[in-house]
Order: sequence, then C-alpha cells, then structure tokens
Amino acid sequence: MNSKILLKITDKNLQKEYILRRNKEICIISSLIFLSRIIIFIAHIVSAVTNQRIFIFDQWAVRVANSVFHLLILGLAYKFPLIFSELHAPLLTISFCANLFHVSISKNNPPGLVSNVIGYAFFMISGLITNSRWIYTAIAMTVTMTITCAFYATYMGLSEVTIMIQYICVALLTMYSSYQNESRMKTEYIQMEQIKKMNNDLQSILMNFPEGIVLFNQDKEQIVLANQEFKRIFNCPNAIIDDMKSLGEKFNSNMLKPVNFLNRQENDGLNQKDNKLNQKYSLNDAPLRFTDGQCFQIEDDFEEALRKIDELENNTKRVEQAQKELVTLKESKIFYQSNQLRMIMIKSLTPIMKYEKLKLENHFYEMLTATVSHDMRTPLNAMTGLLDSIKTFIGDNQKGLRLLKVVDNSCKILLSLVNDLLDFSQIKNGKFRKNEQIVDIKKSVQDALDIIKLAVNEKGLELRVKFDSNIPPELITDGPRINQVLLNLLQNALKFTSFGYIQVSCQFVEGINTLKFSVKDTGIGIKNEDKSKLFTLFGKIESTNSMNTSGVGLGLNICKQIVEMLGGVISVSDNLNEQGTTFNFTVICFEEEGDVKFNSIINSARSNTIQFQPVDDGESDQLVEHKNISLDIDDSYEASSIQSKYSQFDIQLYDNPPVQASQKKRMISRIPCSCRTRSDVLVVDDNIFNIVTLQTILEYQFNISSDKAMNGQEAVDIVKHRIAMNNTNQCICYNQRQNYKVIFMDCNMPIMDGFQATSEIRNLTYNDELQIFIVALTAYTTENFKQKSADYGMDIFMNKPVTADCIRQILINHKVIDG
Repeated sequence: MNSKILLKITDKNLQKEYILRRNKEICIISSLIFLSRIIIFIAHIVSAVTNQRIFIFDQWAVRVANSVFHLLILGLAYKFPLIFSELHAPLLTISFCANLFHVSISKNNPPGLVSNVIGYAFFMISGLITNSRWIYTAIAMTVTMTITCAFYATYMGLSEVTIMIQYICVALLTMYSSYQNESRMKTEYIQMEQIKKMNNDLQSILMNFPEGIVLFNQDKEQIVLANQEFKRIFNCPNAIIDDMKSLGEKFNSNMLKPVNFLNRQENDGLNQKDNKLNQKYSLNDAPLRFTDGQCFQIEDDFEEALRKIDELENNTKRVEQAQKELVTLKESKIFYQSNQLRMIMIKSLTPIMKYEKLKLENHFYEMLTATVSHDMRTPLNAMTGLLDSIKTFIGDNQKGLRLLKVVDNSCKILLSLVNDLLDFSQIKNGKFRKNEQIVDIKKSVQDALDIIKLAVNEKGLELRVKFDSNIPPELITDGPRINQVLLNLLQNALKFTSFGYIQVSCQFVEGINTLKFSVKDTGIGIKNEDKSKLFTLFGKIESTNSMNTSGVGLGLNICKQIVEMLGGVISVSDNLNEQGTTFNFTVICFEEEGDVKFNSIINSARSNTIQFQPVDDGESDQLVEHKNISLDIDDSYEASSIQSKYSQFDIQLYDNPPVQASQKKRMISRIPCSCRTRSDVLVVDDNIFNIVTLQTILEYQFNISSDKAMNGQEAVDIVKHRIAMNNTNQCICYNQRQNYKVIFMDCNMPIMDGFQATSEIRNLTYNDELQIFIVALTAYTTENFKQKSADYGMDIFMNKPVTADCIRQILINHKVIDG
C-alpha cells in the first residue's frame, strides 16, 4: 500500500481484484442489512396497528423512500462494482439523516426518540461493516454526526453536552474501526496474494528444478506434484505426464535396485550377506529403508524387455537412449498448499558419469594426439634428413630426381598434416602460441607453392604468383605458420578446381606493417549460406558432400586461429567476373626486432628448419612412357580365321603338327593388332603423388605402362572411350585388350567417388565376356568400408600404402604379366 492513511493498493490489478472481491462481501452484508430494515419496517407496522397510533403519511413515506434508496444503492453496487463499492458505505451512512424527519414530526414521542438514537447506531455500524474506503466512510460519518448534533441542538433544543459527546465518540470509534478493518483486510489480502504468488513461483521452481522432485501426501496417499525431471528420469510416457493416478502407480512400483558402483567388490560381498541389496524397492519405500546418499539403479521390467529386443535387433540408437539411470534419493518435509507433504528429491548421476567419461576420453584423445604427432615426426625427420643424401646416389638421372622430389613433397605434406593435428590439440588446450622469427616472405610463399606445384601441373592447372615490389627481404613474423596457412588454402583450391588457374598474391602495407595474402582459384565456388561454416571447427560446406573430398574440416579453422594469433583476419569472397573463390588473410609483422620475444611454447614440438626443395617447371610431362609388351592370344582363335583376316600379310600358319601356345604367341605377335598401344591397367586417384607412386611401381618393377584418371568421372569417360575404340578397331590378339584388365580405384575422390564410378563401369561392361578386375584402394580400414566396396562391385579391398608384392599377384592372376 502506498500510504498508511489512504490505504490504497499500489498495484492497479491487485487493487481491482480487491475491490471486486470486497464488493461481493459488501453486497451480501448490505442485503442482510436491507433484510433487517424490512423486518424493522414490518415491526413498525405491527406496532402501529397494535397500539392504534395515528397514521402519519409523511413518516411512512420517508421510511419507504429510505428503504428504496438502500435498494437502489445495492443495485448500483451489483451493476457498477468498481465505483459503488467504495461509495456504498458513505451513501448508506448518510441516508440516516432522513430519519431525523420522524423526530421533527413528534418531538414529545419518547419511543420515536429512542428509535432515532438506535437508528443512528445502526447506520453507523452498517457503514462500518460495509466500508471499502475508510476515508470516504469517515467523511460520511462526520457529516451524519454533525447534522444529527446540530438537529438535536437547534431543532430539538437539546443542550446536554454529554449526549453530544456520546454521539461524537460513537462516530469517532466507528471511523477508527473502519480504518482498522480496512487496513487489516487489505493487508491480509495482499499477504494472501503474495503467498499465492510464492506458491506459484515455488511450483514453477519445483517443476523446472534440475533434480527430480515429487510431493506426496501421505494421508491421502496421492502425488500432489511431480516435476519434469522426475518424469524424464522414470521415463513417463506423454500420455501419463499429467495423470497423477498413473504417476502414483509409477511411484509405488518396485523399480529401484540398490547398487554400489564405487566398490564393485564390496557390493558383491554385501549382496551375498544382505538380501536387502538384492531386492527392488519403490520410490515410496526406498527413502524410508536407506540412508541419504544410497545409489539406486532404475530397472523398469517393461523398459528392460524393450531394451533386450532392441539389442537383438541391433537398434543401437534406442539401446543408447534406454540406458539405465543411476540416482540417489533424499527426503524432507514441506508445507505446500496448506498441507504437510513428503518431498522426495531424485538426483540423476548419469549426466555426471557421462561427463566424467567424456573428460577421460578427451584426455585420452589429447594424449593420443600428442603421442601420435610426436611419433610421426620421428620417422619424418629421418626421411626428410636423408633425402638430400640420396641425391648423391641418384646423380643426374632425371627420372630418379623426379621420383625423389615426389617423395620429398609427400613428406612435407605429411608434416603439414602432423602440424595441423598438433595445432588442433594445442587449440583445445589453450596452448596455441606464435613463434616469431626473421623470415624471407617470398621464399616462404615459394616453399608452399613448390609442394603442390607437381600436383597442379599434373591436373592441368596454371599456378600463378604475384609479389609486390615493396616487400622487404626480411620481416619478423611466424614464417612456418604463414606457410602452413598458405598450404591449407592451396590444397583446398586444388581440391575444388578442375580447370583454369590458382593464383597467390602477396602485398605489404608499409604504414601498418601488414602483409596481405590472397589465394584465388577458378573452382566451383562457395554458396553464401555456406561461407559462415567454413572457419568453424569441423565445418564443411554442403557441396563437398557431393564432391566426396577428403578431410574433416580442421584446416580452415586452424588457419583462422593462426591468422588471428598473428594479429590478422581471414575472409572469403567470390571472384569478380569469373567463377571461383578468393581467400584473403592479413598478418601483422615487423621490419625490426624491437621487443619481439622469440620463445614459443611449442618450440620443442615443431621443427621450423625444414627447407623446401623446388620442383622444376618442366616436370609436368607424362611420368611413364607407353612401352610395347608381348601379345597373347587365346587358344580359341582358329589359325584359318586369322590368316584370312590378315591375308594381305605374308603369314603362314600350320595346322599339323600342333603348335604350342608359346609358339602361337611368337607367331601372332608379328601381326600388327590395333591394341598394341593400349594399356592393361588404369590408375584412378585424386592425389597425383599416389598416381605417381603406383605408376612407378608398375613401370620400373613390372615393365607395364598404365593410364591415369584424377577422379571417378574421368575414369568412367576413359572406359567409355576404350569401349568405343575397341568397337572401331577390335583387339583379336592373345592379349585380350578389349578393355582394361585391372583398375586400381581410389574410393574417396572429388566429382565422382570410386564407388559410383565402379557402379557405372560395371553397367557399361555388363555384357562383356572379360570383366574388369577393380581393386578398391583406400586409407580407411573399417569393416563398413570393405563391405561398401563389395556392395558397389569392387573385386578386392586394399589399404594404402600398397606394396609391389600385392600388386604382382593381382597382375599375374589377370594375365597382365607372366607368373
């Protein structure tokens, strides 16, 4: 309330509710007062008839008018409660003044005087008990008292001061009582509303409390309240969530089994000694039988049956959802909604156990990442360190130097992946730091370009580089990190670019000592809605799903972390006037050492001394040359058919004596078959280093030339071309080169993956007598991957890296080489 005098409720809504509620009480009380007045009126009539008093019309008219006025006030209070609720008592009190008219007519009538005095008290009490706003009622009582005293003093000639004081005291007492009565009622009403609000707030708190809570009335044996967490823990179906009777059945069902997960051995011993731990208890009984802190496992027989069915059906998703809850119970008393209730709190330990398990797994992964990255760097160190020494043994052999550079670049890419893995671990642990040194930026950029130059050339792309002339020869920055960012961006550009060019630009802004880099490609581009996902952890754009590119989405997130650590920003934009994407990033650097600190938390974990070996521009030529190999003819070919077909050549074939297969081979090999320039083997892989490795093994160890394809779609097109070529110029020799005999198919490639390519090749060669033997090559080792390769029609599954021994047996089995 805003004042102790006016007693007005501040809250308008609460004030309105109070007036409406008080008006109902006033109307009931006023109706009783009106009924009392009717009874008194009837009593006056009976008394007048009995005593044979003279009928005075004016007196009876005033009585009737006064009663009608009271009835009018009552009707207005029903009709307009917000207005006449507060005016009801004042109007009723002041209407007493009309009764003074009775006294004026018969001054010497003692019963009339007594009736008037009693009427004064009656109306004062009526005003008191119908009061809603004491200030208005007090004014009306004051007016009524003043008029009454003045009437008795002037008109009746009453000069007795004692009587006047009595009138005044009665008025003052009723006014004070009105004040106290209104103050008490409003205070109680406000307190009651506050208690109601507190109950609602308490109910809301209990319903949304993170622990399960159930309020149980022991006397009525019914649930008063069960919150959402309780329903979740006990897996209450949606149909019974608000059904207290069904919840009561859950409450009284035996589904709590005592357990001790802290000491399983101790638990087993207790189970043998105490039968108490072998039983199941209801939520009603368990808190009474066990102390606080006892762990229980919820075992619902129905849910257990469903879980076993799901296990039999290998429905792992539902089995995981149906994991048994582990809970602890605690009971206390609570006074809620005017009742003393049992409050049982159920705390689920399952999230805590999952969190601890996740922490343990994360710690294991961190240790595994650190160990693997360290152990991978050890052989890489030996490989990169010995490559320069191997050059001395190779000498000027260009093919040997070319293969050595492939190995060197592969080692550097592997080192970059190891660095990404290590950086990812450091980012998670908050230990990611920069390592600033004096760097030749042009050389650092060229190092990154040299690593992918061979792959770019083999893919038929153009590699461009632009340097501003004002770039200082030496700058202080984290050169290996910049190289790492550029290599990640270049590898992404290479993945998604099938034709055109890749361009790297570098600028130096002297005023703010900032290096600006851009990597531009003419690839497939990036949708606007996908750009926000690029730099998030494990973020891969939707289009890569259909492209089937490798990677899990670590690279760009690590690039963002590195760039921001070096004081810059990274962004992506579409190319203007042409297809493709441009990645831009900036790096803050220094021209002088100043106060730069050269210590890094990862100095011992990373090597920054690896020098990249450039690749000559002329090395985009074909790696292997096609070589003629001996032809072989199936025994089913008749000599006569061959002689007639090639009658223009001077060929003599003899039917008798029988000719051995080896002799046939030597004779037919002199026939110029159109398949002499065709390869028996097709190598399909999106990584040029993998293609070079496999083709090198085939050429140098088995003397076999092979064709290559950079993705599944290209492989399908090559097979189609081979079929069309054979339809035009059929192979009739023993080598049976109507199509490829063996295809080494990588599974994960852009444009079209190996699975889809295999499926389409099988459809193309469905009616051929000689089916192509397709070898699935992948770095994945899971059983699901093996099964998937078989489902799509691949003949054999091989894990990378492949060896010459594995390849030899495949080539022998399919008559590519002699055994």
